[in-house]
Amino acid sequence: MAEHHIEHVDRRSIVGTFLVLLVGVVALFLYFGGPGRLIGETAPAAPNTTNFNVAPAAQPQVPPQINIPRELDINLNQPPAQVPVTP
Repeated sequence: MAEHHIEHVDRRSIVGTFLVLLVGVVALFLYFGGPGRLIGETAPAAPNTTNFNVAPAAQPQVPPQINIPRELDINLNQPPAQVPVTP
């Protein structure tokens, strides 16, 4: 007769390994963001957050107000003005 070898598998070790793996996966899931990471953020951002990539609002450019007289009286041959001397 042929000999039959039947291996006995310990079910407790299989269940224990499965539980250890399950606990490890749950711990990593919670460590890397939990369920909120999968759903996304639905609430508005907290008021104390700072976004450094926001460009300032564009202000309309107002040209400077310069008044130029229509007639300029330029006399290059005139002697310089005399400043009165006060004693």
